[in-house]
Amino acid sequence: MSNDTSSVLEKLGYIFRVIDAVYLFRNEKNNDFCKRSMMRSFFIQVDNVTKIAPRVKNTLYKDGVIDITLKKSLEELLKKLLASYEKSYDIIRDKLGAHNQPIDILSLHNWWNGIDYSSIEVLYGDIKEIQSTFESIEEINFLNIPDYSPIDIPLDSELYQGEVVPSFAIDRLAFSKPNTTYMVSCHDTQDKAQLILSIIEFLEVDFAVTVATNNPTTIYTRMVFDIGWMLAIVDLCSLIDNLFVDTQHDKSLLQYWKGDMGGYNILLKVESARDHVLEDSVRKLRNTLAAHIDDFDTISDIYKLYEQLDLMAVHAYAVMLVNAFRNACRLDIRTKIFLVQNVPLSGVVSIQKSVKPFEN
Repeated sequence: MSNDTSSVLEKLGYIFRVIDAVYLFRNEKNNDFCKRSMMRSFFIQVDNVTKIAPRVKNTLYKDGVIDITLKKSLEELLKKLLASYEKSYDIIRDKLGAHNQPIDILSLHNWWNGIDYSSIEVLYGDIKEIQSTFESIEEINFLNIPDYSPIDIPLDSELYQGEVVPSFAIDRLAFSKPNTTYMVSCHDTQDKAQLILSIIEFLEVDFAVTVATNNPTTIYTRMVFDIGWMLAIVDLCSLIDNLFVDTQHDKSLLQYWKGDMGGYNILLKVESARDHVLEDSVRKLRNTLAAHIDDFDTISDIYKLYEQLDLMAVHAYAVMLVNAFRNACRLDIRTKIFLVQNVPLSGVVSIQKSVKPFEN
């Protein structure tokens, strides 16, 4: 096989292992929000399969490793996967996973519900068919995860599936939380702040996963540890973008608040003091491994970027930005509402929810 073929095969094998790990994670005894939050990685990796697997197929055919019959068989399987994913589940990847972008509340409700046991099973089945067909080729054998045992989740963890007391939340996914009442925004500025709160909630899950799997002793827990950090990298970039960067999709919170919002000066001060060296390292990893796989470098070289990254500095930087947002919200009566996040409601017995659970 050519070097190019070996390189893309290595990338595809890595993608399959991440998919296996996050697929196994759906069985962990953690809460519904955590499961859906972690499953965002699954949809990022499905997108990677639709990009990398065709390259593997084409290089194998070019090298004469497979004939036209097997090439067409792989094309049909990839077409089947793409039909399930594209223009449907790719929205989960784009709006809730690799990016956190504006989306209307009804669509958000539908797509968050779309991250469920059934959709994962269907897409996973399609992917395993593709993997098995590649493995029918002589000398191709992807490494599977050989060891699985449930993660020991601490009782005080963000991930723990415990009883939820009636509470009030403001993030844009608050509607999905059991026993929770929430606010429907009435202005684009509120939409943006709610989106940022949801990113903060994602980061809390990401970091809780890395804590629960720290010092991993199995391949599975090591993979989950990495998945937690990859999502943290993606979510940190989304937090930075939504706080400070104007894009074609939306203005930044800094721009929305410019003028008369009390917390504007705090955000402006933080924006002017951003650690661009750290941010560049984080974004490079996001663009080459966490959100999608780089086309040019080998997976080993890309993974070295992750191993060289100061993870504690990344965590500290995320905490600093979260605290800056909260401090900014304290300075204006119109934004203090965003500090009322996951606050228990006294005197309320229960709140009926319409969102279906992950397991259906």
